[in-house]
Amino acid sequence: MDYDPWEELEKFLNQSSGNQDATAFSWEEMEKICKELYGEAVPIPQEFYSCYSKELFNACVGCEKDLLFPPQLYEIQKVYKGKEVIFEYALCEQCGQELLKEYSQESKKALEKYFLENLKYDAMNDECRLCKKEKKEMREYSIMSMNKGQEMFYSLLICNSCLEKMNELISEKTRKAISDFTEAKFPGIPADFSPLPVFQI
Repeated sequence: MDYDPWEELEKFLNQSSGNQDATAFSWEEMEKICKELYGEAVPIPQEFYSCYSKELFNACVGCEKDLLFPPQLYEIQKVYKGKEVIFEYALCEQCGQELLKEYSQESKKALEKYFLENLKYDAMNDECRLCKKEKKEMREYSIMSMNKGQEMFYSLLICNSCLEKMNELISEKTRKAISDFTEAKFPGIPADFSPLPVFQI
């Protein structure tokens, strides 16, 4: 049987969402899947640099680990309101998995189901990956990327409407875990503003 990377990605997500020990699955396997789907990693574009330092994110917001030397797997998320970045972070995969352990199983399964059912594989870079709404029509949106060191495997854009729908799916336990993490790492951010670490779903 031919290797189908999209099928492997779904298996990976199914495994992670149903696994009580989220660190048990292999991020090296995820890296392989990304290469099959998107080709070799590319240098991280300036769109994903920190808007404050104008440079690459170099530390995890959770544990302050150096992300670049040696190269670590991590997620970047930047939230835009119009043309202004109102929130940004880089989160290493270990911290992401620790946060994922606090999610309820119900939330993980609901989020994974929504993501897989709505993922538009043919969406362009300036379209929401879940509904194909064009960026020029969005008032608020988030961009995310999965990276290793100074290289990016892939990125996606998700409109605020789809993120709100995802937030509606999470349980109170999960909502509190995300809120506690946000409050601890981003003091001053409103309690109801808790971007989801999408690649940790």
